[in-house]
Amino acid sequence: MSNTSILKKLIATSPTNKELAIFLLVLKEKSDLFYEEHENVKMDFLMRGICVNEVDGLLEDPSLFPSTWLPRHLRWESILHTKGQQLTILLSEAKQHMDYTNFIEIDPNTAENFIRLIDLTSKK
Repeated sequence: MSNTSILKKLIATSPTNKELAIFLLVLKEKSDLFYEEHENVKMDFLMRGICVNEVDGLLEDPSLFPSTWLPRHLRWESILHTKGQQLTILLSEAKQHMDYTNFIEIDPNTAENFIRLIDLTSKK
């Protein structure tokens, strides 16, 4: 069974799972868009002759990314490596940061499974 099929079956098990999965997919998409925009801005700065060390500092300015900014700890790569109660805390913070109000419960085990599956299916 493919990862996509497994994810669809897990989502179908409850409305809460569906809302959690949708939120995680939205978070992943926002994070991907941020990384893409981040790389474009970085290349622009480097082509203008700004040194790499200065560019790295400039790229942490949220005003450069008005629609895609995510704090470093809420970006997909950080979420992907977070487990247990800390994951629940970060996802709650991400929910607030993104003004996402559609779901309430965050079960860390379910979230970890969804995150792993979303990450695997997005790499195909």
